[in-house]
Amino acid sequence: MSHKASQTTMNLQHANWRPEHHSKRREECLYKQFLNNASQRLSFSEEVIYEMGAISYRKLDFSWLFHATGPLAPCTTLKKKKKHGNKKRNCNINTLTQEEGRISLQAPAQNKTNNLSQPRKQHRIPGYGLSPVSINVQNHLNTTATVTIKHIEIPQTPRLQDILNPRPGSHVTENVFTQEIFSAQHSKKWKLKAVPQELQALIVSALEDPVKRVQMTAAVCQYAMRTPNTHARDILRSMIKQDPSGTGADSWVAAQCLAIDGDASQAVIQRLLSQHFLRDALSDQEQSIMLLSNISSKTTLVRSLLAEELNSANWRTRVQACTSIAQLRSQINKDLCNKLIHMMWNDWSCAVRHAAALALSKLNVAREMHSELSTKLEEGPTAWRLEALILIGQLKIMTPKLLPTFLRCFNDDYVTVRKQACLTAASLMMEDQSVVDQLINLMQNEPTWEVKVEAINALKKIGWMNPAVQELLMWAVHHEEEPSVRIAACEALSTLDAKGPELQHFLQERYALEPNAEVQRHIQGLLKKHGYSLRGDESKIHEIKLQMELLCTKHIITQKVLLLEEMGKQQQQKLLC
Repeated sequence: MSHKASQTTMNLQHANWRPEHHSKRREECLYKQFLNNASQRLSFSEEVIYEMGAISYRKLDFSWLFHATGPLAPCTTLKKKKKHGNKKRNCNINTLTQEEGRISLQAPAQNKTNNLSQPRKQHRIPGYGLSPVSINVQNHLNTTATVTIKHIEIPQTPRLQDILNPRPGSHVTENVFTQEIFSAQHSKKWKLKAVPQELQALIVSALEDPVKRVQMTAAVCQYAMRTPNTHARDILRSMIKQDPSGTGADSWVAAQCLAIDGDASQAVIQRLLSQHFLRDALSDQEQSIMLLSNISSKTTLVRSLLAEELNSANWRTRVQACTSIAQLRSQINKDLCNKLIHMMWNDWSCAVRHAAALALSKLNVAREMHSELSTKLEEGPTAWRLEALILIGQLKIMTPKLLPTFLRCFNDDYVTVRKQACLTAASLMMEDQSVVDQLINLMQNEPTWEVKVEAINALKKIGWMNPAVQELLMWAVHHEEEPSVRIAACEALSTLDAKGPELQHFLQERYALEPNAEVQRHIQGLLKKHGYSLRGDESKIHEIKLQMELLCTKHIITQKVLLLEEMGKQQQQKLLC
């Protein structure tokens, strides 16, 4: 196209341009701009977001899936929510009621039926679907039109464990009978409704139902009603057999039912044991050991299978096995007794050793255990003597035969043994004079301050107090070099409720002269407890401080050192002569 032709075209376009074209285009631009500005602050409501499925899985509410439906649903009435400011709503739906698993929507007769099926604003009810409109032409055509909403939710499959172990809060009426149900927290007696005879017949017939789940439920119901039969027993045994891992909920319920009925077969015992040793089922452990204890009075198989768990590589399993064996009703044999005694002394885990000792103390084998403790205290190496002292303190065992060897431990060559002897005496709360004498001797003559502290603490826990002990404790507060010993003595004076006029002057003096802040705080507590003033005879305290300053001068110390050296030389000469 030539330049002249293009110029002609532009002139024609300019000739065709009109002001109304510019105004219309500007109006469209402004409309889009205003629409964009207005939509930036708009957001969808939660109902719309839920309807469109635009929310995350974590924020979805699935509680409606677990609502009971049908005949099991509680009798409830759904109330309408009234909005403020709207007294009348132009809505076709007026009432919403629920009865026997169905929800009915009633509308006035003057509204046309086709308007009900296609409302202006539709709401989806999760788990429900609309059925065709049902109208009673003869009686209700002039009054109401009813829309029936049929519930099509698939109910959650019930667990047999929930059926056997009902939760608290069941409805109780007057005509009830008491039936013992073994719950999972503890064994309780719940009041259950009496089952009608016609319903019992239906439950028995349900044992032949082609659906396995129905058969299982019916079998559990038979045991819950205390009317088990051979067919129900076979069904429950098959449930255990079909769970080789021993962790299923159905087999756990079946094992409880059979055990309550007295079934002592190996399958039932092994299923109870597998549940007993689950780490995350503490409440089930109590339930299983209670049932195992009842069964153990009929068979030794429970004891034998638990004894195998004593060889487990897991120390927690060994502890639990020891604890469980102690709760059995069957007599313990010699082999198991020897095994527990061996574990009591040789297991690498301290918790297992103590659990084995506790089991032995509860199994009427005190004679064997007592003999072992006496032998270890008297003839065993240091480690065994120490372990024997710990076990005596934990088991609270002390007999005339053990007492002489126990007293010798206070003078043992090893500090750990002497210290543990004090701890064991405190644990036993022994007020025997021979034990108290040993503790007083350690408080005075023990070279190790840790043992002195434990001896003072033992006297404090036993509650032994007399003027001689009070004087020794005051001496310890004044003269002991280790602050921990002085603190232990202060605590003993406070616990044993020391009294006397000399105590006030002593505490006031020590409070003024005590160099350690922690010890001073304990002395201050003693003064406040007895209502004594923190300040005593200031002139006497000043005199004591002055005398101490004089005795600590260089001249006096030098004289004392030279005097000691001279006395030492004279002593050596006497020995040589």
